[in-house]
Amino acid sequence: MFRIKYIKYLLNSTFNVVLIALLFFCIEVNAQQRRLYLVAGQSNCVGAGDSTKSVHVLSSTAFEYKHKDKSLVELSDPVGENFFGFGRASSGSAWPAFAKQLHELTSDTIMLVPAGRGGSSCHAKAEMRDYGTWDKGGYLLEHSVSKTKAAMELTSLPLSGIVWIQGERDANAINSGDMTAKEYRQALESVVDRFRNEMGKTVPFYIVSTGNYRDHSTSGFEQVRQMQDAVAKSIPGVSVVYTQTPEFIEKGWMRDAIHYSQPGLNDVGTMAATKVAALMRSKSVKSKSSHDFPLVMFDVPFGNENFSKVRSMGFNYVHVYALTTGKYDSPRKKIIQDYLDLAKKHNMKVMLDLGGTYLMKKDSAGQIFADFKQLIKDFQHHPAVGMWYLFDEPEWHSVANPQKIKKYYAFLKAQSPDIPVTICFSTKTNRNDPLKYVWKDFVNETDIIAFDTYPVYGQKFPEARLTNVTDFTAEVQKEKKPVMPTLQMFNWRTIPGVVAKAKAGTYHIKVAGKDPTVWRYPNSEELRYWCFSSLVQGVQGLMFYSYRHSGSVEFADPDWMDKNLIKVMKETTDFIGLVKGGSYVQEIIQSENTNVLSAIWKNGSKSMLVITNQSSAKQVVCDKQVLTYLKTNSSKWGLSRNINMSKVGMKQCLELAPWEVMVVKIDFK
Repeated sequence: MFRIKYIKYLLNSTFNVVLIALLFFCIEVNAQQRRLYLVAGQSNCVGAGDSTKSVHVLSSTAFEYKHKDKSLVELSDPVGENFFGFGRASSGSAWPAFAKQLHELTSDTIMLVPAGRGGSSCHAKAEMRDYGTWDKGGYLLEHSVSKTKAAMELTSLPLSGIVWIQGERDANAINSGDMTAKEYRQALESVVDRFRNEMGKTVPFYIVSTGNYRDHSTSGFEQVRQMQDAVAKSIPGVSVVYTQTPEFIEKGWMRDAIHYSQPGLNDVGTMAATKVAALMRSKSVKSKSSHDFPLVMFDVPFGNENFSKVRSMGFNYVHVYALTTGKYDSPRKKIIQDYLDLAKKHNMKVMLDLGGTYLMKKDSAGQIFADFKQLIKDFQHHPAVGMWYLFDEPEWHSVANPQKIKKYYAFLKAQSPDIPVTICFSTKTNRNDPLKYVWKDFVNETDIIAFDTYPVYGQKFPEARLTNVTDFTAEVQKEKKPVMPTLQMFNWRTIPGVVAKAKAGTYHIKVAGKDPTVWRYPNSEELRYWCFSSLVQGVQGLMFYSYRHSGSVEFADPDWMDKNLIKVMKETTDFIGLVKGGSYVQEIIQSENTNVLSAIWKNGSKSMLVITNQSSAKQVVCDKQVLTYLKTNSSKWGLSRNINMSKVGMKQCLELAPWEVMVVKIDFK
């Protein structure tokens, strides 16, 4: 990897211009992208923290632009320079934490242009002595644009975004009656407009909410935050990326009455970067629709009735086996075309099954790869193609090996790089049971890790081991790829081969027993646990197996979907539409009770809290953080029961039934 402790680029010779290009090429080959951000505002943007407690950034992952000598240096505190009207951190700042988190979430190399000025105002009426203003007539915005354009020229990069930490000076002016909240809003809107006139009409503008001033009225500060929220809601591409600053006084995260200490600055940097990364991911998705979070129904036969029912339950992807299997000729092409066209008609996408087993069996024949390539070229631009489904459980098929699959995966990525490739794995980990491969052997040949584990047989509720899903999700998430678990929505009795083995006593899953007549479908409580615990874990989609086995095969119960799946899917899709379609940021909550898995999704004053019991026994939740949320203006949501607390020792705690999911809506206002 390209390593350099100090990079200095001077623009005064042809040699150095060439050097710039070569050095940045070296950086680029080791990162997905290089991204340039302007960080601007007043003293909490500059930083008054402690560099000894600042976050350490790995070498070659983040850089700071120095305007005085037109150079880049590796990012570390104190960030900034006392030059061109801007300041340097007195010691520590938020920016190493910001860059480190953004790099870890995106793999991008982060380059920052610091442009903070202590005491600066947004509106001219709030300007104090010679501290400067960002308003028209002030020099700060003009100087920050000049500095940023010089960095853009040096790096050959566009500006990826502006992070804005400012508002204390204007809040004090509102408190003193020198200006109004409306005037502050107008000034902030002007700042956004003037930056965009210079840097690009759609450059993202990220706001860190203004905190409070200890021992002073909070009124002006609250009004500033309200106006920041209003600007974010009214101007596309403007987002509030951090809202917890008003809590810093209570948390002890203040260095003095107005400046954030290093723990606060680290939190600002980390969480703002998390939100920025989430917004980047949302923007990078081609379709701003419900397809952003795939809900895939396996094995849906062609037909208006089938597609209509699947869509009505909230699914946005369909799949069917054997669609592409066989000779690739005109009749086969028409079958594929008709399926894709029908999915488009019902506003769904298709996880197009490429028949991996068939491909591997026929791989020795040269024509099969030629047909495969032609099929991809014929359909890669069809609007209903959302994913390529390359293989189903390759570790269980003797014809499959990583080298064979790699050839097909490589072609898919070269021919259609924007369409993700998916392989669904089992949870097999034994290399001698009976084949030598396990899921990890194939993980480099897929963009999305899907997996299946179906633990419900004939066990009475709540005895089935539902954590098979969450445990394996945690395991495969270590691969740093999108994960989509495949959830059970069938009765094992609908699979004749498994029934025969169970009756003969040769089935490898001992918990299944020998009497298939007692086998059952998952109930709604089990489905809710899988759906919401997976969302808490941060999966990128959910898959369900399967439509055919829930309605059209022997021993299937066509009423099961109507009685159980539909209500759970409505709740799940409503929740996904709420937290994935808006500006919510997810935070995992570390519980003292290891059998409890929880997360909160925050969006300004609105939040959604999900608490899941990961066991077949009752559990109590006594965590201070969770209890604080529940004591706020909270109410049950969806299918959750009323929030009932019980006394445990000296505490009022939340009691959860086996596998119970509690979804709670919170309003912090």
